[in-house]
Amino acid sequence: MFGKRLKTIRVKKPIYTNPMLEYPIQLHAINSEITYSFPSDLVDSLRHMMTKLSRSQRVPARLSIVSALRQEGVSFVAQALATIMAHDLSRRICLIDLNWNWSSAPMRDLATRSSGLFPLLHGEVPWDAAIIQTNQPNLSILPAGPLPSTQRPVIARSDTLQAGIAKLNQHFDHLIFDIPAILTTSDAIPLASLGDACCVVVQQGISSRATVKRALGEIDHLPMLGIVMNRAQVATPPWLLKWIPQE
Repeated sequence: MFGKRLKTIRVKKPIYTNPMLEYPIQLHAINSEITYSFPSDLVDSLRHMMTKLSRSQRVPARLSIVSALRQEGVSFVAQALATIMAHDLSRRICLIDLNWNWSSAPMRDLATRSSGLFPLLHGEVPWDAAIIQTNQPNLSILPAGPLPSTQRPVIARSDTLQAGIAKLNQHFDHLIFDIPAILTTSDAIPLASLGDACCVVVQQGISSRATVKRALGEIDHLPMLGIVMNRAQVATPPWLLKWIPQE
């Protein structure tokens, strides 16, 4: 079982004091102009979290990335985590956008090159028409694609979606879910429940402590890996932070 004690990692605004010491990671989707670039601060923080997790317990096969409110960086963190896992681990990773309401701009662009999840679930298109390959051969992306607003609550709670996710699990070792904000739509809770565990993204200045606690209460039935403090402002000098465990 996953431990109940939450671990917090802080992702600061990138401070490029010495470009020679920075090791960002980039992800490029095949046949797309979209390139994701993840700064070294984010890469190091998420890599630290995954290293600690792999030492103490099994990395979940399905991981839901969530937040309390919108615009806290869930999509960016989900994209970065999937990229880092694919880069560091010899495992097959699929990043799945389940945020039909507010897909990120890169995901919306990729959705124009994919049929999306909805037709795939209903067997209307083959897998290769929905899944987008990347420059990392073990990392694929499945955009949400268009879905009528009247169908979103139905699909979020459907056996069809659960069966589709189970089938994806047969093709990939790890699924990373980009989930809509918990307190903005009731669909977020059943979608987050598709994961074996959750990771909560909190951006400084967006959600109050009470708001985060309320969101955590909505998903307290799920194992919690920890909280990612996105773009946290800290007074400690950057050169000293690397010697301090950020958890």
